[in-house]
Amino acid sequence: MNITFGLLFGTGGYTNYAIDESVSLSSINDGSVELSGTGEKVAYIKRHDTLPGLGVTLKTYDGTPINLTDATVLLTLKSASSNAILFDKPCQIIDAEAGTLIYLWGSTDTNTSGEYFAEFEITNASGKLTVPTIEIFTVVIIDDLNDV
Repeated sequence: MNITFGLLFGTGGYTNYAIDESVSLSSINDGSVELSGTGEKVAYIKRHDTLPGLGVTLKTYDGTPINLTDATVLLTLKSASSNAILFDKPCQIIDAEAGTLIYLWGSTDTNTSGEYFAEFEITNASGKLTVPTIEIFTVVIIDDLNDV
């Protein structure tokens, strides 16, 4: 499975952020910019920030969106250094047929800086699917300057 992702501010469009060289920019239907590509994916956010949200489109490797109709999706972050789970929380589905969702950071989600492995767990009446299946998706929470 593949993930295409971007960061979402409020109700506006996606914005790009630092990610490895395998990424290409492509336009999505609302005219905003979305990041896609193969290989390792890295999202960065500053400690204590709750914006932007993490907007994601889940797809199969052939580029077909994963239909999220009647599904729930959880985002799990696990510390890359200690293997401790930071959180396992629900995402908001934006467009089920297009496989698009967003995770809106909670007030304490980014309190601990570090590198975290991330995955999306999709559950529906047929069963459970975890994305990405073989790629690595990493969220890095970077120290802020004033610790507030």
